[in-house]
Amino acid sequence: MTLRPTRSASLRALALGLSIGSVFVAPPAPAQSTPPPDFVPGPSNPAPPYPAEMIPSPDSRQLPPVPMPQDRAADSYRIYSVLMPVGQLAEPNWPRDLWLLSDTTVALVSPDQSCLPQEGDGNDMNPHLAIDPPADRRQDFAELLADFDNRCHERLHLTPESFTLVVPLRLLNQDEQDEFIRSRFDPNAGLDGDIMTAHYKGAPGLSRFSEIYFNSHHTLAMVFANDWCGGLCAQSYWQVLEFQDGAWKRLAWRTVAEGS
Repeated sequence: MTLRPTRSASLRALALGLSIGSVFVAPPAPAQSTPPPDFVPGPSNPAPPYPAEMIPSPDSRQLPPVPMPQDRAADSYRIYSVLMPVGQLAEPNWPRDLWLLSDTTVALVSPDQSCLPQEGDGNDMNPHLAIDPPADRRQDFAELLADFDNRCHERLHLTPESFTLVVPLRLLNQDEQDEFIRSRFDPNAGLDGDIMTAHYKGAPGLSRFSEIYFNSHHTLAMVFANDWCGGLCAQSYWQVLEFQDGAWKRLAWRTVAEGS
């Protein structure tokens, strides 16, 4: 992927459970200001406050999640497994004993909005705008967009046993995601905070995926991915993959990514 600036605001993106900053590529390295994974809030190392708008919460306008369609399940879970850990959480300085993932896919478009980007809607991550395919793949990309346009409001419920990973995976509901985020922020949580930190020990951060969108032959796919690793350490991007030689492989298409 390649990165280009966008106008998205960091708090708006994180509050949506997506991300912050902006770019056009594969996930960039964590910013220099990102705390190391063993960062422990304390008197000499205070944690930033966590305003409510920075903690993702479900949008009341979102549709309730539905089970993964059977005709999409096998390829979808293979792709999710290929992409774990997400973005900068794959960097070697982060712990890798446990992956945390939202148990529900994210929808980038509210049900009351068109799947097609609308002027002034501020959604720079809509794939119609965020992905720039090679000239010889525009027909395939049109098929990906057609699938997105049919399903952009849909949210899917994920099941842990369907993943194929070498690191243990824990799927978190919205309350657990909020709990994990608070455990990274609150320097005054006392014993309760220590218990929560221990509960998620070994997890570098929290990841989220959209539903996976396919071309008509299920040989090309695109998916939105988000990682959050504390404070303003977050990243969102689109990844395009192709089924080659019996496996799903990432393609280096130009796509917008947002991060810090």
